Amino acid sequence: MGLPESWGDKRLVRRLSWVMGRNPQYVVIIGYSFAQFGSGYDDSVSLAYFIEKFKSYRGPIFVVSPDPGQLCEMLSDALKIKSVYPIKRYWNILAHAFVESLRLAHRFPSLDYASGALYDRFGSGRTFPIPDR
Repeated sequence: MGLPESWGDKRLVRRLSWVMGRNPQYVVIIGYSFAQFGSGYDDSVSLAYFIEKFKSYRGPIFVVSPDPGQLCEMLSDALKIKSVYPIKRYWNILAHAFVESLRLAHRFPSLDYASGALYDRFGSGRTFPIPDR
């Protein structure tokens, strides 16, 4: 963490090769920016693998982040596709909304509704306890 990736890191390249060997129906990037700093990326090896794998991809790619716009635009341009969708959400709120939607399905008509209601009530800086089972 905090160090730029290296093409000489054989373990990283091996793991990326394994992951990129899959053929998903859709891709969800949650709270990850390829370690963007300014106009560059510390995770440039991961980004290069991702772009190579999903260039002209036919499925949707969802970017879940408090500010997903810039990453969506960059990926859409690099991948030459229009199916990169921003989902403006905070991970802590989205995760809690998911748990609450499962636990209290009768109160929340959708995950989107639950997430929005929790954000409206608590804002983005709230941590939530793990519910009793």
